[in-house]
Amino acid sequence: MSLSAAASPAPAGLGPMVTSTGTGLPSADSLLLTLRNKPHSRVFRALFQYLPLRDSPNENPQLELALAPGDILLVKGEMDSDGFYRAETLDGRTGLVPSNYVERVPDSVLLCNARAPSPSFPIHVPQHHSTIVHDFSEPDHSQLPDSVCPYPPADVSKVPNKCLSTVPCPRDLMVEKKMSRSVVVAWSPPEESFVAVSQYHVCVDGQVRAVVPGSYKCRALVEDVPLDGSVNLSIRALSDQGHSPDAACTITLGNEAAVAPQHLRVWAVTPVSACLRWYPSNSNADHVISLNAVKVGVCPPSVFQVSRERCRQTRRVRYTNDFDIN
Repeated sequence: MSLSAAASPAPAGLGPMVTSTGTGLPSADSLLLTLRNKPHSRVFRALFQYLPLRDSPNENPQLELALAPGDILLVKGEMDSDGFYRAETLDGRTGLVPSNYVERVPDSVLLCNARAPSPSFPIHVPQHHSTIVHDFSEPDHSQLPDSVCPYPPADVSKVPNKCLSTVPCPRDLMVEKKMSRSVVVAWSPPEESFVAVSQYHVCVDGQVRAVVPGSYKCRALVEDVPLDGSVNLSIRALSDQGHSPDAACTITLGNEAAVAPQHLRVWAVTPVSACLRWYPSNSNADHVISLNAVKVGVCPPSVFQVSRERCRQTRRVRYTNDFDIN
């Protein structure tokens, strides 16, 4: 298909009509739900009227979409060399659209117009998880290792609480290919999330080694990884609300990589309760909490901190509690 300049506006009388100053957006909640099902798409809005049979410089205008001011489009991929995007309308029509007739809708506009989650929704907790109480409050204990720190490096006690709780974490982290000094990793975007992810940070021992835009395929090549020892590779999801914790999407790599969780911390210990945090060697795995060699709970994937109540002390451990994370 031969193209001239990307569908330049026509002369007066035949040219496009400028859209109104209002946002013209449908429900932001419905758009976010649509984006959740199409994680690599971006929301664009038509600025002008565009009729391919009248305005198109292409030899095949039937491959293009007709636009009216304010039309909402889902764009996947980058602009081609002729200045066109491949887009899809909300009713399922697909085709090419000229880049100078549309503009991207910022994530901040979608988030500002979205409704807050309703507190009236019922929450179902599986029976085998009912004994686990999630607690993401700030612990009062010694600094955690750099591998769980935010970027730029800092200890976890300096991370605002909302950075740990409001940004959803990526999931299903896996190594697709491993070479002598590099790895190819892939992951899935956050599940059931109304938070727009702007980009992903791929970290090695807490240091950012690659940045992947949120609209791109969740896959990255990480080079110069010291696989002769042991390293923690993690994925952070970033939004305008902060970033997800490293420990929620991580895997340990290398010839000396351990299978067991790392850096177990116990604090706020009372005769009947305690708080626990650890750094998983594989965040895809369930973690079993054992008290005095007795299984007391199971944490699903991506959970790395709990508050354990009713921890009865026993003489077997001289009136102290012996926790294990498997």
